[in-house]
Amino acid sequence: MVEHRAQTDAFGWLAYLVYVGVGGFFVFAFAWALRGAVEVQNAAICRALHPEPRAHVVATVRGPGERAPSDLAVEVDGEALPSVLGQEAHAFVPEGTHRLRFTAAGQTPIEVELKVAGGEEVQLDVRWTEPTSAGQGTIAARGPWLAPDLQLQDLDGKAVRLSEFRGKFVVLNFWATWCEPCIGEWPQVHQLAQRLVDRDDVVVLAVSIDEDPKLVRPFLDRMSLGETPVQVLWDSTQSVHRTFGTEKIPDTYFIDEDGQVKYAFVNVRKWGSPEAYHCVDGSTK
Repeated sequence: MVEHRAQTDAFGWLAYLVYVGVGGFFVFAFAWALRGAVEVQNAAICRALHPEPRAHVVATVRGPGERAPSDLAVEVDGEALPSVLGQEAHAFVPEGTHRLRFTAAGQTPIEVELKVAGGEEVQLDVRWTEPTSAGQGTIAARGPWLAPDLQLQDLDGKAVRLSEFRGKFVVLNFWATWCEPCIGEWPQVHQLAQRLVDRDDVVVLAVSIDEDPKLVRPFLDRMSLGETPVQVLWDSTQSVHRTFGTEKIPDTYFIDEDGQVKYAFVNVRKWGSPEAYHCVDGSTK
């Protein structure tokens, strides 16, 4: 009887472990499937605001002898990049398939077809190994597009870094007092921040690219926005917006709690609308 009971107990434990293992597998599988459904639902909530899932492509270009090629020019889908600095070329493109073309004096052009996803950063290695060689472009790495750690100032002159907001969902808006569309959008940004004022997991940042920070506070006072819950910052270089791909303002970006750039919203949006609040709320973790 003792031996029979021991065998029964062993079988029971085995059955229990199998039950837990199979149950755990199905729970994990369901959660994984639900994750994708939630992402689709969140994208649908934001659709009214016309977000642009955008990717960052970084191409390191080398000529023969590892030197930066002279007269480097880069085209993306037939359009020239506005600027190329040294060996690195940065392109900010919507998700999908794109064709990049690299040309340099005395070299055969290199063409790369690249498929990207929104919120992704792709690093390309583009090189000509010999003079007049065909050269090649290869993917060196893929990963999440992490927002650059911007160095900014608040209106009292205190240094602020974007990384200080890691762990929060960030709504990042670029604007200026001389920008007419920005003037029309600012009350909307203020209304969004008011709707979110009781939440400590979301922050709304408005980064001015004015040449003189002393223009900002009087502007807000004239707009009766001196007490806004928006955190107003200033870019002393008037250029950090370009590290996101913005050439004209206003543009707004969603940056998640891990620092990944999720969406770009090009030009003016109705940020004070219920749809905008639900878009932000549905995008948070």
